[in-house]
Formats: sequence, structure tokens, C-alpha cells
Amino acid sequence: MNIEAPIRPKSPHRAVALELGCALTGVYGVGNLWVERTSAGLTGMAVFWLVALTASCVIGIAGGSDIDWLLGLAVVWAAFALPMSLSAWRGAKEFNTRWVSTTDR
Repeated sequence: MNIEAPIRPKSPHRAVALELGCALTGVYGVGNLWVERTSAGLTGMAVFWLVALTASCVIGIAGGSDIDWLLGLAVVWAAFALPMSLSAWRGAKEFNTRWVSTTDR
């Protein structure tokens, strides 16, 4: 006997909270992975660290002090916060449109 449970909707608020909460530890993309946007999540992770390390090195070398390295990381973190959060929000909405409405019929 194969009984399928209905798929529960995914909260856009929870997707953004996951995205930003995990980003505080340096891991962007978790909210996107949760809403099954795998390519966006993995790309966000890789590009964040590539840009963050590059910016930290450039700003750190140009500035000359130890705090400038952290400033570079903070600037990149802030630059990624909005687009990655919006992507997770849209991903939750798309997930709900694609899966939840088809299982309710």
C-alpha cells in the first residue's frame, strides 16, 4: 500500500530566516536549498566565499590594518544579504505554487 502524504507549504519567512541565520556563520544558500533551489543555494555559497575572500584580501592589503580584512568581509556579507534572502523568499513561493496546489486536488 502506497499512501502519499500531502506536501506541506514552505514558509517564505522561514526560508529567509534560514538564509540569514546560517549566513551569520558564513554559510549562504541554506534557505534556497530548503526550498529546493539547489543551484541557487550552491552557487550562492561558492560565489559568496569567492567574493568575500577576494574583497577581504584587496581591502585588507589596501587598508593595511587588521580590521580592514573584517570590513571587507562585512561589506560582502551585507551585499549578499538582500539578493539571497529575496531568492529564498521567491523560492518558497514557487515551491508552494508548484507542489502544494497540485497535491490538494
